[in-house]
Amino acid sequence: MSQAASPAEQQDRFVRSKELRAITGLSATTLWRLERAKKLPPRRRVSEDSRTVVWSLNEITEWMQSRPRVDADE
Repeated sequence: MSQAASPAEQQDRFVRSKELRAITGLSATTLWRLERAKKLPPRRRVSEDSRTVVWSLNEITEWMQSRPRVDADE
């Protein structure tokens, strides 16, 4: 039986805004606010002359796993 690879074992890749929203379930505005408050891994430019920005999937996965769990009592 195979187990899922940990984020460190997965080959990293870039995700764009649409995929980031799908992965996290957060709106573009919420992601922007988190990024502005430095509570989300930073975006990266694909190239110096490009307006296209991406995020590291491994960094996003690690960030998601670091989020606090909600107790059943809350």
